[in-house]
Amino acid sequence: MPIVWFLIGSVMVAGPFLVFHAPMDPWPGAVAAGTGGTLFVLALFFYIILKTPFAVKIKMLSSAALIIVLGASFMSWKTMYEMTHFQRALLGKIRTVIGEGIVEAASYDAMYPSFRKYYEQHVSPKLPIGKIFLAVNKERIHDKVYRFDGDQFIQASIENASDSAVTLMMVDSVARGNNLQFSNYNGLKGRIQFRAVLRTKGVHYEREN
Repeated sequence: MPIVWFLIGSVMVAGPFLVFHAPMDPWPGAVAAGTGGTLFVLALFFYIILKTPFAVKIKMLSSAALIIVLGASFMSWKTMYEMTHFQRALLGKIRTVIGEGIVEAASYDAMYPSFRKYYEQHVSPKLPIGKIFLAVNKERIHDKVYRFDGDQFIQASIENASDSAVTLMMVDSVARGNNLQFSNYNGLKGRIQFRAVLRTKGVHYEREN
């Protein structure tokens, strides 16, 4: 009989876990497995209580102890669930703030050298700032894709490059933006996206998500 109960318990725990298991979020599977395990414990408890000639007082005390244990376990589980989700949300917010700084710094590194070189010219007429940008960054631009040195998170593309202005679209592939349903230019969804426009008067930044 113990083997039968062991098999039943294994199925009631492992079955729901496998059904609700999500690779990127362990909680659905864990909650399902915990629910199945709780139902198994209740079934086993009532089976023992009904099949064993305990005194009524013993049965009542045992039932009260079980309720206390299950209640304490539920509160502990609930607290852990809320805390992990709070920490996850907080880490997401922190990464968003970091992402803003990374994108702004990356756009500065991409735009400022061209802006400075434009005003360092001592010839007239001056070479257009758009042409300077393309010349300065020719090793980084491939089919309108701008590649930052050693940065695996920032994805950028030249949206427009004329003599008078250059528009650079930038996305942090990790940090989440304000709207999680926002469609980023590179096919991602809900990520931080900036538009930086370089002109002779400076660089204009606009956060789009």
